[in-house]
Amino acid sequence: MDRLSGGQSDSEGGDLKGGDLSGDLNGGDIRAQLAENNPFASSAAPNPWDNANPDIDSLNRAVVEHIDQLLRMKRREPALPLAGLILGEPGTGKTHMLKRVLGKIRKNGQIAIFVAVRAFMNPGSVMRDLLREVFISMAREHRDGKLQIDLLLGELDESYHERCREKGRPVLSGMDRLSPLKKQLLGIDRDFLRCLLLYADTEDASLKEDILFWLMGESDESFPERLGVPDCDRDAMAPEAREDEASKMLLSLGHVLRYARVPMLVCFDQLDGMDSPDLINAWGKVLSLLVNDVSGMLPLAFLRADTWNHRFSRVLDSAVVQRFSCPVPMGNCSLDQAKQLVRNRIAAFFVEGAEEKYRWLMTRLEGKLRVGYSPRTVIDLANRAIHEDGTETPSEKPRGTGSPTAAVTDEVREAERTLTAAYREECDKVASDPNSWPPNADQLLDALEMWLGSRPEFNVSRSDDKYVRLSGQRSAAGRVTPCAFIVLTARNHLSAAAALKRGVDFLSTHPDGLCCYVTDKRVFRGPKNWRKVHELLGQFRALKGRAIILGSGGCAAWYGLVAFRNKVCNGDIALYPSSGQRATTREDFSRYMKEGFRPELLDLGEDGETSPDGDADGGPKGGSTPVSPAAKPGSSDGSVPDEERLTRAVLSLLKGSPMKMMGAELLVGALHREGVTIGYQALLAWLNRQKALFRLYPSGNGTLVAMV
Repeated sequence: MDRLSGGQSDSEGGDLKGGDLSGDLNGGDIRAQLAENNPFASSAAPNPWDNANPDIDSLNRAVVEHIDQLLRMKRREPALPLAGLILGEPGTGKTHMLKRVLGKIRKNGQIAIFVAVRAFMNPGSVMRDLLREVFISMAREHRDGKLQIDLLLGELDESYHERCREKGRPVLSGMDRLSPLKKQLLGIDRDFLRCLLLYADTEDASLKEDILFWLMGESDESFPERLGVPDCDRDAMAPEAREDEASKMLLSLGHVLRYARVPMLVCFDQLDGMDSPDLINAWGKVLSLLVNDVSGMLPLAFLRADTWNHRFSRVLDSAVVQRFSCPVPMGNCSLDQAKQLVRNRIAAFFVEGAEEKYRWLMTRLEGKLRVGYSPRTVIDLANRAIHEDGTETPSEKPRGTGSPTAAVTDEVREAERTLTAAYREECDKVASDPNSWPPNADQLLDALEMWLGSRPEFNVSRSDDKYVRLSGQRSAAGRVTPCAFIVLTARNHLSAAAALKRGVDFLSTHPDGLCCYVTDKRVFRGPKNWRKVHELLGQFRALKGRAIILGSGGCAAWYGLVAFRNKVCNGDIALYPSSGQRATTREDFSRYMKEGFRPELLDLGEDGETSPDGDADGGPKGGSTPVSPAAKPGSSDGSVPDEERLTRAVLSLLKGSPMKMMGAELLVGALHREGVTIGYQALLAWLNRQKALFRLYPSGNGTLVAMV
């Protein structure tokens, strides 16, 4: 392989030969500045909707052009059965490609809807999961402050006006369009169309939010009156019936896309962690529906080549495999692209002195970068170069003595530090963008099951009870007692009351047992609305039942664990043992959960007893909880102080900081000293909504905040 210094053009990346910078800033100062605000602290792929992390246009340009071509074909012929398959090894930038594709759609002013779908976890809920992810993305901004759903409804209205002009029919407005559009959109569900038109016709933000939740397949007892839809508790429906309903809603959306002539790019990422044949087949059914029956939708799958060839293609139906007969490979970096990646990252972080820092770092990368390295490898090498020469990161402990045993111990500790940092990063991402993680009982159940599985005192399994989702035994304080776990995010008071009644009955029968009730604060209403629920909650707590009502910090910890597991199982985190770099595996995750994971999701006491009341935020306590920094004064809820004052204070603090950048934890403390009280998670969420002013750079050392 050619080395970085070996005669390559430096038109993109600049001259590698920067010497020792004897005439520039002191090398120690540069190292300290890079270590404090490290552009390479995270190699994780960004959220496609983030405004951080620059692109390299030349890298995998052919893939972007291929996807653009598919979109153009779908725009011309909405019913054309199309699908795309992108193959790339870990670290090549499969997830980052989503951001590039979305950026191209926005930049070119293309009329297209972009949807990013997380990995499926349950083969029995794939249609519901897809429906939810579609409308989470639909509620994202497209451009110019307009949401994607607004874009679609605007095009729907344009098409309706055009049809009326062609037929010489009067142009109706508002809900008066329901009947004529229902006739033109043959096969569309009337309630689905009604909710779309109601969304377009109202300025009530609360009503718009309710409509989006209904479109996601959620249930709320207020929906029949507010939305004019049938009274139906979806939480009480059989799973098969809910899957069928979700399929019909996706088909209805397809009718709208075809009529409005708007293509929807549905991107499936993090699929490599799906190793169950049942789950792969369920995903195949989703693909068949989108390709053959849902007009306007273009599914795009991102996978490793070995995953596709040795797992997916052998399990999926031959008709589905045929749709992916022409996969497009992703490549790694040339030397110029590797240098450009380093340069762009530094320039994005530092307003001043970027060139000096780039030259300093490149001298330390000489002889280490090679042709064909993945973007992730380049970033990881740059990060390690900043901390080499005996300089340790703040979290590192002294290395071993060099013996084989000590070397193994060092590698275990290094892996634990890497995974802890990755978990914290995912928690911060959830905290900054809570709308991408709406209340979801299945995800909370997964997080709980992962945590309980790492605790040897618990022996639990899933139950058929729709309220008591896990049950089994707990060994603590020398005795074995029964335990039950209720996980619910229903917005219906009857479902919440029934769930708590299960808990009361369990504890009445087993007074020495453990029963936990887990829910999301965003769906839990006060006693004025849910009087019976709160009465039962009081009885439940009186029997020493543990109620965990997850606020912003708790949601970050629980949903962050789900996101973290997906990243590990997809091999999206790199480890560096003595044998060389490798991607993380399920075995790494299992070992880390048992040996390295510290947060107490249920806040179980050291004596084996539980506290009868959850903490105010519902977040984990104890251990080294990544989402609950010690230096976190102020409110722990999601409240935001006066926004104008907060904006002025944050801008002033960032302008006064040496690098025009500050860690979010430090920023919370500085705001507190300025008389502005806001919690860590609330600050991240607020900053993320101000994309015109601020950029967020999540990392394992905490999120960095910079001005745009």
